[in-house]
Amino acid sequence: MGYIEPGTEVQRMYCNRRNPAHRTAVLKTLKLTRLRRVAEGAAAAMLVARPRQGTFMRWYRVGRNIERLVDGMSANPTFDDLSPDQQEVLCAEFLRTPMAGAHGLPTLASLTVPTGRTMRDIDIIGVTATGGQLVAQVTYSNPERVTPKVEALRRFLPESTCVLFCNCAMQQVYDGIILVPIRDVFNHFTADLLGKVWLERSFSI
Repeated sequence: MGYIEPGTEVQRMYCNRRNPAHRTAVLKTLKLTRLRRVAEGAAAAMLVARPRQGTFMRWYRVGRNIERLVDGMSANPTFDDLSPDQQEVLCAEFLRTPMAGAHGLPTLASLTVPTGRTMRDIDIIGVTATGGQLVAQVTYSNPERVTPKVEALRRFLPESTCVLFCNCAMQQVYDGIILVPIRDVFNHFTADLLGKVWLERSFSI
């Protein structure tokens, strides 16, 4: 990975395809500077955020991960460095720990569907330690700006425990939905030894 100077023009590289043989392929290329080599299997959290289609695209879900790696930023990662995908993983893993119970939240025993990309406006669905269903949404927005997300969670009431991790000032219950400050989750989770390891590995290459 590396840095592309502003105004860099796209160059075309011509080569032969493997299949069908002898057919010419045209590759679009951009010149990179300040190169950093990333070993295969490293920075997995970053690669998960990679767009699935397109030639040159913005990685909206990658946060500042690439910037940190290219610029060699050595300072400890903060919450603001987490990509949306990493925020979802953070909250799901937090729910698995005794810290969740200490905050009045059910403990997540297992996921029933993959975290994120589950359905529109829902990020976490799983089984609690007592056999109930837990449904959660993760966002950095303020509560008053996420009305669609609240409405999506409300559909699961009262059969499920519904949690909205968001940028609220304090934990509270709003219309049956538990609002949890997502920055508090980050601070509590990464204060634990394993949480610190998780944070380090999430940004390592």
